[in-house]
Amino acid sequence: MKVYVLGADSDHYESLLMPGGGLYEFARRFNGRPMKKLGNDPKIKKDPRRLPKGDFPSLIPGVPIFSRRAVEALRDLLEETGEILPVTIGSDQYFLLNVTHVVDALDEPNSTLSRFADGRVFYIDHYSFLLEKLLGLFIFKIPQMIVGDVYVTDAFVERVHSAGLKGFWFPAVWSSDEVLEPLDIGSLCP
Repeated sequence: MKVYVLGADSDHYESLLMPGGGLYEFARRFNGRPMKKLGNDPKIKKDPRRLPKGDFPSLIPGVPIFSRRAVEALRDLLEETGEILPVTIGSDQYFLLNVTHVVDALDEPNSTLSRFADGRVFYIDHYSFLLEKLLGLFIFKIPQMIVGDVYVTDAFVERVHSAGLKGFWFPAVWSSDEVLEPLDIGSLCP
């Protein structure tokens, strides 16, 4: 089994921006706890670079945003792991995922962690996970980085590929079968 960071291919597909600040405060709302509804549509705009639309535009790490097509293809996996929150950007409908499935699966003693002075994890240089806690997972967050990255497993990556979804980027961070270098950049979903 492998674990990947859920990322967007912002070099080849459309990105979204939050002009005028508020990005940090917005991202902090996606903290693993249910929010039931988003409230007013956040001030999100399309990147002026005019790249092709994908199914997973880049916005903020830890705040996944999906196209309608992606939600239709992945709905069962998304509903199992969080709240699907509709948002209108320009004239297009997108869906933010508030990941509420938080799993204490990081094997801290075998990971390499950078910490703040108070002991909180600032960055994970090398990941190690507890395999038994990953079984049956598709999408999750870890409590050590609750406002940080969203992680996915092989089953999610395979589903994205089989659905022909575009704009995803899956940097592999851990494998139960092999040691991954910290800079392994994973694979892009065309």
